[in-house]
Amino acid sequence: MALTELTVVTPPATELNLATVKNYLRIDFTDDDTLLTTLIQSARERAEQYCNRAFITQTLGAYYDKIERSFGLPRAPIQNVSSVQLIYLDEVSNLNANADYFVLGNQDKWITITATTYNLPPGFSPGDDISRYHLNVTYTAGYGNSWTSVPAGIQEAIMKMAGAAYELREDAFVTNKTGSTGVITIPNSAKALLEAYRIIPL
Repeated sequence: MALTELTVVTPPATELNLATVKNYLRIDFTDDDTLLTTLIQSARERAEQYCNRAFITQTLGAYYDKIERSFGLPRAPIQNVSSVQLIYLDEVSNLNANADYFVLGNQDKWITITATTYNLPPGFSPGDDISRYHLNVTYTAGYGNSWTSVPAGIQEAIMKMAGAAYELREDAFVTNKTGSTGVITIPNSAKALLEAYRIIPL
């Protein structure tokens, strides 16, 4: 299965509480509240990308340019799948849950397509081969609507990331044994916390 595009259809309705982050960073003034709010969102987005997970409930769209019988959905935990569309040029067909496809798994869900050459959705003929079609999946992911549902380690990592971004206000660089440098996008202390929740796509 080739995932070519992952989009946020509906973003999370809330971010990690500003007051909680300020308390963690020992910031007792309001001058930089707008900046900190932006940094918290940026830290959450980077942490989600690193972990390949969704933290707070959000709607995602995954577009695949090749179809296989079974494939996993990115950004677990997956709450539910709302639609699966089979696409070829201007031909679009909505697949039926528990008939044309099944959603399996608990948090890390995957989809099994049952539509074959002789079991295609309405509008397609028995001579069609679904391998040449694309697939668009819309689904809801995240631990829940509230940050109380998100593991404490993830919350602490986001606070560390926001704090580092607030203090540095510029790119930080690291030098390795060969002498080359790279930009530090996630502080090591935060990365260590996120490792327990990271999903590495196969």
